[in-house]
Parts: sequence; structure tokens; C-alpha cells
Amino acid sequence: MDSILRDLLASARSFRKSPGLAVTILLLLALGIPIALWSKPLLASFLYGAGSLEPMVLATVPLLFGLIAVAASCGPARHATAIDPAITLRQE
Repeated sequence: MDSILRDLLASARSFRKSPGLAVTILLLLALGIPIALWSKPLLASFLYGAGSLEPMVLATVPLLFGLIAVAASCGPARHATAIDPAITLRQE
């Protein structure tokens, strides 16, 4: 178990050190912000009584999407941790 955790942490560190990560984040911000501003009229039609650029809306929507993503990944993650890797590898 320790070696698996060590390998996961090593891959996370090497991923953070890669220059491609910063480029990807900047590219996504450069594309995401104009798309969000462009879609403002569409968002405003869904938000009754709230503007699409209000701070509460801008803070709540990413948190809600994050919670949905965590909830959606909990089931498969629990299932994956319940399986013994040795048995799975022996079957292949």
C-alpha cells in the first residue's frame, strides 16, 4: 500500500512541475472567460431574479458542479477500492 501511495504522490508532483499545466490553465482561462461573458444572455434567462454576473451566482455554480462531480465519482471509487488488485490481475 505504501508503494502505491508513493507512486501516486510522485506522479502528482511530476504533473504539477510540468510546464504544460500552466499553459493548459492559461488557455482554458483565455477561452472560458470570453465564452462565459458571451453566454451571459442565455444564463440570465435561466436565473430568475439574479444576474448572471452576481458574485453569489459565480461562487455557487462552480461549488455545485464540484459537489456533483464528487458525488458522481464516489460510487465508482468505492467499488474500485473494494476489488482486490491481485485477484483482478490473476484473472487477466
